[in-house]
Amino acid sequence: MRLAKKRQILFQAFCLGQNSRMELEYISSGKVRPVGNGTYEVFSVEAKDGKGEIAHSGDYVKLDSNGNPYPNSSTFFERNCIQVGENQYRQISTPVEVWFADEPICEFVSYLLLNNRLQINEGDQEHYFRAELWGAPLSSARNAAVVAYSVSRNAAGKITDVDFNFVERSEFDRTYEWC
Repeated sequence: MRLAKKRQILFQAFCLGQNSRMELEYISSGKVRPVGNGTYEVFSVEAKDGKGEIAHSGDYVKLDSNGNPYPNSSTFFERNCIQVGENQYRQISTPVEVWFADEPICEFVSYLLLNNRLQINEGDQEHYFRAELWGAPLSSARNAAVVAYSVSRNAAGKITDVDFNFVERSEFDRTYEWC
Protein backbone atom coordinates (compact mmCIF):
# COMPACT_ATOMS: atom_id res chain seq x y z
CA MET A 1 0.00 0.00 0.00
CA ARG A 2 1.22 3.43 -0.94
CA LEU A 3 -0.22 6.93 -0.72
CA ALA A 4 -1.20 8.96 -3.77
CA LYS A 5 -3.25 12.07 -4.40
CA LYS A 6 -5.15 13.50 -7.35
CA ARG A 7 -3.16 15.73 -9.64
CA GLN A 8 -4.40 19.31 -9.80
CA ILE A 9 -6.16 18.91 -13.13
CA LEU A 10 -9.55 20.12 -14.23
CA PHE A 11 -12.34 17.66 -14.89
CA GLN A 12 -15.95 17.82 -15.99
CA ALA A 13 -18.96 16.85 -13.89
CA PHE A 14 -22.68 17.48 -13.59
CA CYS A 15 -25.30 17.22 -10.90
CA LEU A 16 -28.03 14.64 -11.47
CA GLY A 17 -31.62 15.83 -11.60
CA GLN A 18 -30.91 19.33 -12.90
CA ASN A 19 -31.51 18.49 -16.57
CA SER A 20 -28.33 20.26 -17.61
CA ARG A 21 -27.15 19.98 -21.19
CA MET A 22 -24.39 17.58 -20.11
CA GLU A 23 -26.79 15.43 -18.07
CA LEU A 24 -29.18 15.17 -21.03
CA GLU A 25 -26.29 14.23 -23.35
CA TYR A 26 -25.23 11.38 -21.07
CA ILE A 27 -28.83 10.20 -20.74
CA SER A 28 -29.23 10.33 -24.52
CA SER A 29 -26.01 8.34 -25.02
CA GLY A 30 -27.20 5.65 -22.58
CA LYS A 31 -24.30 6.19 -20.16
CA VAL A 32 -26.78 7.49 -17.55
CA ARG A 33 -30.26 6.00 -17.25
CA PRO A 34 -33.08 7.48 -15.16
CA VAL A 35 -34.99 4.65 -13.46
CA GLY A 36 -37.63 6.73 -11.62
CA ASN A 37 -38.12 8.48 -8.30
CA GLY A 38 -34.90 10.48 -8.69
CA THR A 39 -32.77 7.36 -9.08
CA TYR A 40 -30.28 6.82 -11.89
CA GLU A 41 -27.99 4.11 -13.17
CA VAL A 42 -24.52 5.36 -14.15
CA PHE A 43 -22.64 3.09 -16.54
CA SER A 44 -18.98 3.44 -15.57
CA VAL A 45 -16.24 1.44 -17.27
CA GLU A 46 -16.37 -1.05 -14.39
CA ALA A 47 -20.16 -1.57 -14.50
CA LYS A 48 -20.94 -5.07 -15.75
CA ASP A 49 -23.89 -7.24 -16.64
CA GLY A 50 -25.98 -4.34 -17.99
CA LYS A 51 -26.42 -2.85 -14.49
CA GLY A 52 -25.22 0.67 -13.75
CA GLU A 53 -24.06 2.13 -10.49
CA ILE A 54 -26.97 3.60 -8.50
CA ALA A 55 -27.00 7.35 -7.88
CA HIS A 56 -29.71 9.83 -6.92
CA SER A 57 -30.82 13.36 -7.76
CA GLY A 58 -28.33 15.73 -6.19
CA ASP A 59 -25.43 13.31 -6.60
CA TYR A 60 -22.77 14.22 -9.14
CA VAL A 61 -21.46 12.38 -12.17
CA LYS A 62 -17.75 12.96 -12.59
CA LEU A 63 -16.14 12.30 -15.98
CA ASP A 64 -12.73 10.67 -16.24
CA SER A 65 -10.14 11.82 -18.77
CA ASN A 66 -11.84 9.70 -21.45
CA GLY A 67 -15.34 11.03 -20.73
CA ASN A 68 -16.47 7.92 -18.83
CA PRO A 69 -19.01 8.68 -16.06
CA TYR A 70 -18.58 7.85 -12.35
CA PRO A 71 -21.10 8.65 -9.60
CA ASN A 72 -20.01 10.72 -6.61
CA SER A 73 -22.22 11.35 -3.60
CA SER A 74 -23.21 14.97 -3.16
CA THR A 75 -21.59 15.00 0.28
CA PHE A 76 -18.20 13.82 -1.00
CA PHE A 77 -18.29 15.91 -4.17
CA GLU A 78 -19.30 19.18 -2.54
CA ARG A 79 -16.72 18.74 0.23
CA ASN A 80 -13.83 17.81 -2.10
CA CYS A 81 -14.40 19.61 -5.42
CA ILE A 82 -14.29 23.28 -6.36
CA GLN A 83 -16.22 24.60 -9.35
CA VAL A 84 -14.05 26.71 -11.65
CA GLY A 85 -16.38 27.04 -14.66
CA GLU A 86 -19.51 25.60 -16.24
CA ASN A 87 -19.25 21.85 -15.59
CA GLN A 88 -15.53 22.38 -14.78
CA TYR A 89 -14.12 21.39 -11.39
CA ARG A 90 -10.86 20.85 -9.57
CA GLN A 91 -10.57 18.27 -6.78
CA ILE A 92 -8.99 19.18 -3.47
CA SER A 93 -6.11 16.72 -3.25
CA THR A 94 -5.82 14.63 -0.13
CA PRO A 95 -3.71 11.47 0.16
CA VAL A 96 -5.51 8.17 -0.36
CA GLU A 97 -4.30 4.61 0.15
CA VAL A 98 -3.60 2.72 -3.08
CA TRP A 99 -2.93 -0.96 -3.64
CA PHE A 100 -1.95 -2.90 -6.78
CA ALA A 101 -2.23 -6.67 -7.16
CA ASP A 102 1.54 -7.13 -7.57
CA GLU A 103 2.16 -5.68 -4.09
CA PRO A 104 1.88 -7.53 -0.76
CA ILE A 105 -1.69 -7.43 0.56
CA CYS A 106 -2.11 -4.42 2.82
CA GLU A 107 -4.39 -3.94 5.83
CA PHE A 108 -7.35 -2.32 4.06
CA VAL A 109 -7.35 -4.93 1.26
CA SER A 110 -7.14 -7.72 3.83
CA TYR A 111 -10.20 -6.24 5.57
CA LEU A 112 -12.10 -6.05 2.26
CA LEU A 113 -11.21 -9.65 1.35
CA LEU A 114 -12.06 -11.04 4.81
CA ASN A 115 -15.42 -9.27 4.78
CA ASN A 116 -16.20 -10.40 1.21
CA ARG A 117 -16.40 -6.79 0.01
CA LEU A 118 -13.68 -7.46 -2.57
CA GLN A 119 -13.17 -10.62 -4.55
CA ILE A 120 -10.13 -11.58 -6.60
CA ASN A 121 -10.52 -13.87 -9.60
CA GLU A 122 -7.03 -15.24 -10.36
CA GLY A 123 -8.30 -16.92 -13.54
CA ASP A 124 -9.58 -13.76 -15.27
CA GLN A 125 -7.06 -10.96 -15.79
CA GLU A 126 -9.67 -8.61 -17.32
CA HIS A 127 -12.16 -9.06 -14.44
CA TYR A 128 -9.60 -9.76 -11.72
CA PHE A 129 -11.18 -7.48 -9.10
CA ARG A 130 -14.89 -7.72 -8.34
CA ALA A 131 -17.01 -5.83 -5.85
CA GLU A 132 -20.56 -4.64 -5.35
CA LEU A 133 -20.27 -0.86 -5.26
CA TRP A 134 -22.94 1.80 -5.74
CA GLY A 135 -25.52 -1.00 -5.92
CA ALA A 136 -23.94 -2.63 -8.98
CA PRO A 137 -21.53 -5.48 -9.68
CA LEU A 138 -18.24 -3.91 -10.77
CA SER A 139 -15.05 -5.47 -12.01
CA SER A 140 -11.68 -4.28 -13.17
CA ALA A 141 -8.51 -5.67 -14.71
CA ARG A 142 -5.62 -7.00 -12.64
CA ASN A 143 -3.50 -3.91 -13.32
CA ALA A 144 -6.12 -1.52 -11.87
CA ALA A 145 -5.56 0.34 -8.62
CA VAL A 146 -7.71 -0.39 -5.59
CA VAL A 147 -8.09 3.06 -4.03
CA ALA A 148 -9.28 3.54 -0.44
CA TYR A 149 -10.85 6.99 -0.24
CA SER A 150 -11.33 6.58 3.50
CA VAL A 151 -10.60 3.93 6.11
CA SER A 152 -12.72 4.06 9.29
CA ARG A 153 -11.33 2.62 12.52
CA ASN A 154 -12.71 2.01 15.99
CA ALA A 155 -11.08 3.28 19.21
CA ALA A 156 -8.74 0.27 19.24
CA GLY A 157 -7.52 1.08 15.73
CA LYS A 158 -9.29 -1.86 14.07
CA ILE A 159 -10.74 -1.18 10.60
CA THR A 160 -14.54 -0.99 10.63
CA ASP A 161 -15.21 0.25 7.09
CA VAL A 162 -13.47 1.17 3.85
CA ASP A 163 -14.80 3.47 1.14
CA PHE A 164 -13.04 2.22 -2.00
CA ASN A 165 -13.23 1.80 -5.73
CA PHE A 166 -11.20 0.62 -8.70
CA VAL A 167 -9.26 2.99 -10.95
CA GLU A 168 -8.04 1.73 -14.33
CA ARG A 169 -4.25 1.82 -14.51
CA SER A 170 -4.06 4.27 -17.42
CA GLU A 171 -6.52 6.61 -15.68
CA PHE A 172 -4.58 6.28 -12.42
CA ASP A 173 -1.31 7.17 -14.16
CA ARG A 174 -2.90 10.24 -15.79
CA THR A 175 -4.72 11.60 -12.76
CA TYR A 176 -2.79 10.58 -9.62
CA GLU A 177 0.69 11.28 -8.30
CA TRP A 178 2.56 9.45 -5.56
CA CYS A 179 3.02 11.20 -2.23
